[in-house]
Amino acid sequence: MAQQQGISIPTLGSSTFDQWLVILEEALQAYGLSKYITNFDYETREPTESELRDIARVCCTIRLSLNSEDGDSVLSIKNPIKIIEKLKDRYKGGGAKTAPELFEEYENIQYTGSISDLFTQLRRIFSEFKDKGITLPNFFMNLKVKKVLPKKFADVCKSYEIQCLGRPESEHMSDTKFENKLLKVERENARNKLAGSTDGSLSLASTSQKKGKRNLKSSVSLVAKLDT
Repeated sequence: MAQQQGISIPTLGSSTFDQWLVILEEALQAYGLSKYITNFDYETREPTESELRDIARVCCTIRLSLNSEDGDSVLSIKNPIKIIEKLKDRYKGGGAKTAPELFEEYENIQYTGSISDLFTQLRRIFSEFKDKGITLPNFFMNLKVKKVLPKKFADVCKSYEIQCLGRPESEHMSDTKFENKLLKVERENARNKLAGSTDGSLSLASTSQKKGKRNLKSSVSLVAKLDT
């Protein structure tokens, strides 16, 4: 999520393209920058130094509201209007995936070591479905996440199942709450792994130090025997 001096812009993909664009326009308008994504003349004259700074701010604001995949697709584009055109084509035009392609992507999605990345990918897929007029039930996202996660997240997945058991869909755990619970476990696992690595290093250093002392003691003893 990008921020324009306190105004939050959702990550494209966690909202539909149209929702994202409206919020982006309003955020830029609040700071007098909306012309750079609507009707600024990029073709017939060179921007002034002040305008170049404003254009850079707009580009930065847009890029900060993109996931890594979308960000890479517009990395070389410096014109804000062309960035938006490229993103629109990616989400709504000829560059957009068909519904069967999106479903195949949904089916094949995997956990690659990052809870945030997993939810970001799924939210983008759900958003692209919505742009096509197809609204998937929200619990589809959590069920997919639960299906692809390794056993270290089993306790959180079990608590999700219990929380939803026998309840109407409106009372199921939200994807945001589920993500936050999983992120907590992910952070704890990372801390434990780091602590284990540190303990191992300290143990190795201690063993090496003891071995060095024994070698030194043996050397001193040998010298003493030779002197006698």
